[in-house]
Amino acid sequence: MKATLVIPASHAPTRRYRLLPRSGPRGSARGFRVSPSTICRILNGLRFQDLRDVLGARIETDDVEAAAAILHLASDDPGLVPLA
Repeated sequence: MKATLVIPASHAPTRRYRLLPRSGPRGSARGFRVSPSTICRILNGLRFQDLRDVLGARIETDDVEAAAAILHLASDDPGLVPLA
């Protein structure tokens, strides 16, 4: 799965961060590792919702359902955008 966190900015270039699924202790995906990042190392559903609501962030992905499951969000979350 390809996933990118996109944070738009009106005064600077849009920032893009590659997201990699992070495995939990039982092998299930529990959030994303953000690479490279100065904003956070682990992106979970609550942190993503904060970034979406405050900064207008979105996740562009080729598998919206899988990204939603990793973040424990609904697959119709407005911040999850399928790649064209």
